Amino acid sequence: MKHHFIDRYSDNKSIISRIPVLVKFVALLAVLFLIVIMQDKFLFVFFSLLIIIFILSRVPFKYFFMRILIVLPFIALVGFAVLISPKLRWDNMIITVFKSLCSIGYLLLFALTTKFTEFTKFLRKIRIPNIFIHLLNFLYRYFFILTNEYERMERAFLMRRGKSSGINNLKIYFSIAGSLLIRSYERSYRIFYAMLMKGYRI
Repeated sequence: MKHHFIDRYSDNKSIISRIPVLVKFVALLAVLFLIVIMQDKFLFVFFSLLIIIFILSRVPFKYFFMRILIVLPFIALVGFAVLISPKLRWDNMIITVFKSLCSIGYLLLFALTTKFTEFTKFLRKIRIPNIFIHLLNFLYRYFFILTNEYERMERAFLMRRGKSSGINNLKIYFSIAGSLLIRSYERSYRIFYAMLMKGYRI
């Protein structure tokens, strides 16, 4: 089973990965804010900047592109919501989708080139509540456990029923998602009470 770490390219000694977390975080917030408020004619500037940062980060294109594809359905839903609005047109949908893709691209590059431990230390320095930092740590730590759980369930379903397509395929994955949600909920209770017994306090 392969574990795709969120910050797997933070040690590739690129120019971007060597930039301090504070500088990257402030720059990220500034760019995301400007993407939202700036006029549409300046979008090519942010897209060009994204390409430059991507090249300097030394992140493989295939890996980056596949991660973008994961969130593409959600971006498509946002674009569709804009499209069905009575006061908006096709060009509004295209601009919204483009802004969303640029924003996701910047967020993804920040996550890939920043060590998670350094990011959490930075959050503590700026006085982010501990509960939020703990949630991030738990999410990072147990994401891989849930990924393994999903892969085992998927293999079990495929071995039992074989490969399918269309509606049947969707039913299988919806069933896996539901089972995974229940198992995750039960596991979270067990982990939480085990931590309390060991003296864990927020």
